Amino acid sequence: MLKINLLPGAPQRGGGQQSGGDIRIFGAAVAILLVLMGTGILLFHGTLSSELGKLNDANAQRESAVRAIRSRVSDHPRVQQELGDIRARREAISRLEQNRTGPTAMLVEVSQLLSPGGRPTNDPAELERIQRDDPTRMFNPTWDPHTLWLTSFSETERNVVVEGYGRSANDVAEFMRRMMLSQYFEGVALERSEGAQEEVTHLSVQRFKITARVRY
Repeated sequence: MLKINLLPGAPQRGGGQQSGGDIRIFGAAVAILLVLMGTGILLFHGTLSSELGKLNDANAQRESAVRAIRSRVSDHPRVQQELGDIRARREAISRLEQNRTGPTAMLVEVSQLLSPGGRPTNDPAELERIQRDDPTRMFNPTWDPHTLWLTSFSETERNVVVEGYGRSANDVAEFMRRMMLSQYFEGVALERSEGAQEEVTHLSVQRFKITARVRY
C-alpha cells in the first residue's frame, strides 16, 4: 500500500541535491567575482602608480627649473659683470679695428713711406702689374728717405695737406710716387714745389706742398 505524508514541513525526495548544487554555483560565482574585483583593483592600482610616477617626474622637472632660475638669479651680479667685461672687450677690439684702418693706420703708412727700406702698402699683384706695364710709376727701393722731411701734416674731413722740404726735386717726386702707390691715398697732387733755403742748415732745398685724399 502506498503511503503519502501530507504533514507540512516534511522533506521531499530529491530536494537536498538541488540545494547543494545551488550553493556550489553561488560559491563559484562569488569566487569569480572576487577574482575579477582583485584583478580590477590591481589594474587600478597600477594605473594610479603610473600616473603618480608621471606627476613625480613632472614635479621633479619643475623643481629643477626653479633651482636653475634661483641659481641664475643668485648669480645675477656675476653675470652682469661678465657681460660688462664682454662689452668692454668688444669695444676695445672695435677701437683697434678703427685704428687699423683709420687715421692711426694712415699716419703709420706715412711713417713707413719715410723709413729706410719702407714701401707703400698695396696689393702685391697690383704693384707687380705697375712694375710690368709702367715702371716709371714704381717707387725706388734704394731711395734714402733722410733727404726729405715734413714740416706740416694736416687732415680735414679726409683731405690731407703735406708740407716739407726735400734735398732735390727728385726726392719730392719719390715721396709723391710712394703716396700714389699707397692704398691709403688717392688724388695725390703737387700744389707747390719751389727752391728755398732751409732755415736751420741754410742748405738749398726744394720746398713742397702736396694734397691728397685719404682712404680708410
